[in-house]
Amino acid sequence: MMMFRGSSPAAAAAENSSTRTWSISSRGSTVSSSSSSGLSNDHHELHDVVDVSMEGEEVVGVAVGKEVKECKANLMWVLSNMDAILGNQRKKKKGRVLLLHVHRPAKTIPFMGANFPADQLHESEVAAFRQGETEAMNRSMAKYRVICARVKVPAVCKVAMEDEDDVWRGRF
Repeated sequence: MMMFRGSSPAAAAAENSSTRTWSISSRGSTVSSSSSSGLSNDHHELHDVVDVSMEGEEVVGVAVGKEVKECKANLMWVLSNMDAILGNQRKKKKGRVLLLHVHRPAKTIPFMGANFPADQLHESEVAAFRQGETEAMNRSMAKYRVICARVKVPAVCKVAMEDEDDVWRGRF
C-alpha cells in the first residue's frame, strides 16, 4: 500500500509497507525517495503535479490498482483511519482522498485466440482494445469513488497513463 499525504501547496509524503518514503514538491516538481533498507536515494522529475487541496483541507493519496477486490481493503483502512493519518485527534480538519492509478497499457493484445504485440496489429484493433482498457479502468475508479462516498469522504481521481517501463521514475 502506498499513501501520499500533503497539504496545499506545500508537499506530500508517502509511505508503503517497505518503509520507503516519497516527497513531492509542487513548486520544484521533483520527487525524492529514500528507503530504510538503503536500496535507493534517487531524484526524478515529476510531471503534472496535481494540487487537489483546498483551503484548510488535507489530501491523503492512495495508490489503487485496476482490480477493486485487491485494493478495497487498503482503501477501507485509509478511510477508517483518516483522523489518525491527518493528525485530527483533537481538531477536526477536512480531509480528501486522492485515488491514484498508474495505467500501463498492455503490450500484447489478445486477437483471434492469441496474444500479439500491439505494434504488429492494425491501429483500429489496438484502438478498440485500448478503449476497452480505458472503460474498465474508469469503471474501477468509479467503484473506488463509491466506496469513498459511502463513508462521506470526498475523493478525487488521478489516472496516470504510462506507455513506458519506467513507472518507478514517477513520470506521469
